[in-house]
Amino acid sequence: MPLRNRVFVANSGSNTVTALEGREDRPRTVAVGVWPMALAVDVVGGRVFTADSLGYTVTAIRESDYSTSAIPVGPRPSSL
Repeated sequence: MPLRNRVFVANSGSNTVTALEGREDRPRTVAVGVWPMALAVDVVGGRVFTADSLGYTVTAIRESDYSTSAIPVGPRPSSL
């Protein structure tokens, strides 16, 4: 299922990503790695990725249930 009518915000200071639903006033906050800096959306796969700059990881967030998985990468990822 593709991502629709959502905005994702990287919250570096709290190590979270907030999903804003277009038709609802209830944001959803998801814990991710340390200091998320950048976001990328996989529309076909229904996932959002964050570059966790101080965590040496990229976090994958599944759109359907907001579950996460950390993917180890090199030092200080800052873009996707």
